[in-house]
Amino acid sequence: FNESKKNWQLVVFDVGQGLSILIQRENKAVLYDTGASYDTGFNMVSAVVLPYLQHVGIHQLDKVIISHSDNDHVGGLTQLQNSINIKELVYNTQNEGSSIPCLQGELHTWQGINIEILWPEKATYRENDDSCVLLLSDGKNKVLLTGDISKKVERKLVQQYPQLKADVLVVPHHGSKTSSSNLFISHVKPNYAIVSAGFLNRWHMPVLAVVKQYDEKDIQLFNTAISGQIIFDFSDNGITKLTYHDDLWPFWFANSF
Repeated sequence: FNESKKNWQLVVFDVGQGLSILIQRENKAVLYDTGASYDTGFNMVSAVVLPYLQHVGIHQLDKVIISHSDNDHVGGLTQLQNSINIKELVYNTQNEGSSIPCLQGELHTWQGINIEILWPEKATYRENDDSCVLLLSDGKNKVLLTGDISKKVERKLVQQYPQLKADVLVVPHHGSKTSSSNLFISHVKPNYAIVSAGFLNRWHMPVLAVVKQYDEKDIQLFNTAISGQIIFDFSDNGITKLTYHDDLWPFWFANSF
């Protein structure tokens, strides 16, 4: 990468069936979702997120934004809070005072990047359709993070934001058949779409019909189950991407079989 001071990165972690995304500029970062934790004590924060932060020299998080309260999105939060300093938690939770709400119309400016909250209209708790939807923009490049919203919310976003476009779309609800309506994809018109899903997950996400939707529109679709972690690098010159499988896998792993 051209490590220009102006560049910023979107790191889509490979957390199996779940979601965790890092927005990084220089050594500052915002985390969207944490991936899951399991009864065994294994969690994606310790296994995936923290090692990466250590690797790139990030010692605190300016914001942690939680889309909604499903385990595969928030399961690692306690582990994260116990392991690293978090300046601000944005999360619609019933624990009063521990976080600031995610509400439509709020705008956070961070490191020269606008983080606009497009959804939900009010702070309710738990459901997929209450997911915190974010539009990131540096003035040139745009990224849309959608949590687990369904076609119903996609339709509302299209109505409420007639100009909504994004270069990179993180596909709603891991590529489930309840999301990724034709209307929504055609409206947002991304160049790249990323599904964060577990290898051979029992829901068969991303479902074939959804994959077809993106293919038919010539949108480059990535699935973390196949590509592993994906890093997008944004600059004035546009977007470059690396996948763990194609670009980041250490030579000795790739050639030892």
